[in-house]
Amino acid sequence: MRKLKLITTCASLVLMVAFMAFGVYALQSATMTVSGTVSYQCTNVAVKVTYGLVGGTTYGPFISQESDPISWKDENGNAVTFTNGAFDGKLLPDVAFTEANLTCTYFITVESLHGMAIGLNFGYKWANTVGNAISASAKVYIGDVNSTQEATVEFNPTTGIATAYELGAKATQTLKVTLTLGSTKLDNKASGNFQMAMASAVQLTDVPAISF
Repeated sequence: MRKLKLITTCASLVLMVAFMAFGVYALQSATMTVSGTVSYQCTNVAVKVTYGLVGGTTYGPFISQESDPISWKDENGNAVTFTNGAFDGKLLPDVAFTEANLTCTYFITVESLHGMAIGLNFGYKWANTVGNAISASAKVYIGDVNSTQEATVEFNPTTGIATAYELGAKATQTLKVTLTLGSTKLDNKASGNFQMAMASAVQLTDVPAISF
């Protein structure tokens, strides 16, 4: 009888360890791939833009040329094309969430090359396609991607688009959008589409409308 009880107890312990191991494995294997695009609308304005994933892949800087329509060059003066939501096919990098990494942050940095204030606007959109475990939040910072000084830019909670405002002469601001995996369920599955946008013009009243 004692031997049977001991065997039963050992078997239960083995099962518990097995379930714990499966739980850790499942959580670490939970991934979510973001398909994302970034768009730039400029009206006769010279700006330098950089975009990508904070702590990850960065693209740019790309410099708009004051022309109609706007053309773009890289930092070496080589012409680049912007089509289908990417400079020369460089779409936003994918991300995978894990137990140790439940957030990721995308960014756009915009530097004005004008000696006067220009009009600027930002927007973003996150759409869950599988599950509702991912949420998005946005802030604008004064300076480059490493800045921690926030600007007073409010985003419409429904559209994710801010109201156009003035960016000072030779000033730089950065939009950061953080995606957060809020559920750590073992059966968690999530996917979605992410978009960021920037619009600018020499005159505030000429800033193109952002739409997703």
